[in-house]
Amino acid sequence: MYVVFFRGLEQHLGYLHTTQIKAIKRAYIFARQAHQHQKRYTGDLYITHPVAVACILAKLHFDTETLITALLHDVIEDTEITKQDISENFSEKISILVDGVSKLTQIEFKNNTEAKAKNLQKMLLATVRDIRVIIIKLADRLHNMHTIKACILSRRRRVALETLEIFAPIAKRLGMHKIATELEELGFETLYPKRHEVLNQVINQLHRKRKVSLKQLKNKLSNHLKNGQLPPFEILGREKNLYSIYKKMRDKKISFHAVYDVYAFRIVLNDESLNSCYLVLGLVHQLYKPITNHFKDYIATPKNNGYQSLHTILFGPSAIPIEIQIRNHAMDYRANNGIAAHWLYKSNEPSISQSELISQQWIQNLLEIHQNATNPEEFIKNFKIKLFPNEIYVFTPKGKILALPKGSTIVDFAYAIHTDIGHTCFAAKVDRRFVPLYTRLKNSQVIEIITSSKVSPNPAWLDFVTTNKAINAIQQTLKKQRYKESIYLGKYMLKQALAEVGIPSISKIKGKNITALLNETGMDNFDELYEQIALGNQVSHLIAHKLVRKYDHSKLTPKKHTQSLTIRGTENLIIRFANCCQPIPGDPIVGGVKMNHGLIIHHAQCKTIKYTPNCSISHQHIPVRWGKNIQKEFTVRLEVLLERKQESLTNLTRSIAQAQSTIYDIVSIKRGAKTYLIHVEILVTNKEHLEKIIYNIEQLKSIISAQRLINQH
Repeated sequence: MYVVFFRGLEQHLGYLHTTQIKAIKRAYIFARQAHQHQKRYTGDLYITHPVAVACILAKLHFDTETLITALLHDVIEDTEITKQDISENFSEKISILVDGVSKLTQIEFKNNTEAKAKNLQKMLLATVRDIRVIIIKLADRLHNMHTIKACILSRRRRVALETLEIFAPIAKRLGMHKIATELEELGFETLYPKRHEVLNQVINQLHRKRKVSLKQLKNKLSNHLKNGQLPPFEILGREKNLYSIYKKMRDKKISFHAVYDVYAFRIVLNDESLNSCYLVLGLVHQLYKPITNHFKDYIATPKNNGYQSLHTILFGPSAIPIEIQIRNHAMDYRANNGIAAHWLYKSNEPSISQSELISQQWIQNLLEIHQNATNPEEFIKNFKIKLFPNEIYVFTPKGKILALPKGSTIVDFAYAIHTDIGHTCFAAKVDRRFVPLYTRLKNSQVIEIITSSKVSPNPAWLDFVTTNKAINAIQQTLKKQRYKESIYLGKYMLKQALAEVGIPSISKIKGKNITALLNETGMDNFDELYEQIALGNQVSHLIAHKLVRKYDHSKLTPKKHTQSLTIRGTENLIIRFANCCQPIPGDPIVGGVKMNHGLIIHHAQCKTIKYTPNCSISHQHIPVRWGKNIQKEFTVRLEVLLERKQESLTNLTRSIAQAQSTIYDIVSIKRGAKTYLIHVEILVTNKEHLEKIIYNIEQLKSIISAQRLINQH
């Protein structure tokens, strides 16, 4: 009989070597002997539990140490075996893992807050050292929930609540969706059996009614995709778990049909290429119109637990929404198993994946909570905040309430109201006071957005916005703006290069030369070529020479002096201002084209433009000049030497403010006995404005010197 138990585990160990399987079998025998006189509350032999836990982890292809720990995870807690015994019979690392998992079994929820907090703290400390501790505990909890019905009612309710409050959210945070869903379903059924039963009956009735429609819709999707020359794929019906539906109904106070009145499918591709996912997205949008503002690209911007997928909602037949998720098999496996999907074992040492690094960072943050908490109650409160990222609720001036993720900014709020409001967001008031656009919002604030038709999304917004709607809308708009700017700049650069070899216009080039050039460069049209020239991926000078290879050179009239490109200050994507020298209107300037970056405007005296290899070739330099009446603020750095007096810094900042400038950053560089040196970064409109500011600073009694810095960081 005991052999049968191990055979149940052995069938999942095909990915391991024979020697590793023997080591696991030895651990099984050790655990079987340790638990030989024990039975579970189900009446089964105790060894069935550690074997079941090991099976859960073996299906996820965990390493040998993890499986051995799973088999031994209760021996310290429930038998006479000690940590030293495990170290002597197996290894020090396994004894530490077993000890870490053992310390989790004494958690008491609701009845004993202090005990619960202390045991949670122990769990975190053990998990920080080795993340496998919490993964083994999740598998342990999953099997316990599968057998929970054998326990008395009070224990069932306590363990179920603990599962929903702590362990299911941890599994989600680690990206282990499959285990998290099972824990939620089992916890919900145990804690609220009547609610679970009613909800389950309603869903089953709805499924019977929809069965034919779902099949027809699935067939229509399948046939449409098959015509798209896709790699092999499968379409799966995607159902929300009961607890997810219940929680949404409870939290948002909405009816069942408001949550569930939607068809849902997952399309999984047997292809590693990301392009296929986006191709499927285009095909389903051809079949049914997408619902505006409901597209989420988690492939380009994965969730914080590594989850990747495309999400879209379509207007289906009879106006019924259809939710579609699109991913490949690798993404689907990671979506279900999270950190476990990345667990590779090499010579018994698991390699660290990006997903594990993200998870470890989260665990490290929780450890900081433990270290900073003044009492167990505070620790538990902050721990749950980390598990459940709170929403905030804010108001428009007319009293409409909006729910946003915690950490959302003014710009996130503007896009939540409407995409056009976000695009034209110029300024904002919070509770009637002006605040910067990057301001993080808090509960119950009233936000007023001020828009301007002259404003467009700024690339800097991407540094602080948090909502997917804002990120996607900004990225899409910037992409269009960048394309327009690229075509304009690329066209200008090629025109100048052609003028230098004697061609006044591209229209003078023969069609066959243009066709040959496009074929040679792999471009579909000249707009694409202009874009690549502007980005620095194609060189305008070389393109010009290729175009005139078969031209009658006796007709060429080269121009040595070409017209400069006018810089108006509104360019913010393909034309940028160098941070190394921070040019401002009034400075002599030069443009340098850098690969994949476009045109960078430098001060003519900048060392970078003189010595950077990418910018040292003559045809990569672009003659540029400032336009008139530039309406833009520029940053410049000043170096100021002050006397070490109490009022010195106050007088300096007041002087800058009186000159209609804003301090962007200020850093103390060096302190002496009587002086100190600071670097201050300020906003100015032009060189004349800067000179006025420096003059005002120098008039202060406590100022020894003030000068502008170029090529200093």
